[in-house]
Amino acid sequence: MKQKIFFISLCTTIVVVSITMLNACSSNVEHVETTQKVCLKSNVSHSDYMNMVSNITKRMTTTRSDNSVDMNEKEAKAILKPFTEDGRTLHQSLLTQIDLTNPEYDLSAEDIKQIKNSGDDVLAAFSFLMYEMGQQSTANRSISGSKFVSCLGAATGISSIAEIADVSGLVSAKTALQLLKVIGKRYLGYIGLAIAVYSFVDCIS
Repeated sequence: MKQKIFFISLCTTIVVVSITMLNACSSNVEHVETTQKVCLKSNVSHSDYMNMVSNITKRMTTTRSDNSVDMNEKEAKAILKPFTEDGRTLHQSLLTQIDLTNPEYDLSAEDIKQIKNSGDDVLAAFSFLMYEMGQQSTANRSISGSKFVSCLGAATGISSIAEIADVSGLVSAKTALQLLKVIGKRYLGYIGLAIAVYSFVDCIS
């Protein structure tokens, strides 16, 4: 009789432990899914970048108070084509891997609409920022992180860039979304982006 009671007790314990472990596993899976990071990195080559900088520099006219560029929007778009193509790829990769309604990203319905409908000029600027953050992370530059974000903020006119920029090498989905959000609200256009590229390079030189 005692053996029978012991056996029943043992079986009950095993069942309880199994259920507990199963719930724990389910919780872990859910935790992984909701906190998973999508890491992005610009694929613009160094040679393409240098060609863009060179072509922009040739068209720049610098005064004491301001920088301006001797080209129209169409010409600037052609020069910055590598950034546009890379930005499209990054944008598509980001949107196919995450749920924009995830509370982790803290996006309003208007933010989500803006990010989904980002134009090519916004995506080109996004690629530019992603490229520069990637380069800074490689330690190929001798400038400090504070000077880097200061130059980037001054060049783009985005003061909040210091709080968003990530120079760890791979940018998380949350950081990428924040960048798309602020770029979309700070219209640069292709001419503005060309000036930003020149201004940034001049600042860190």
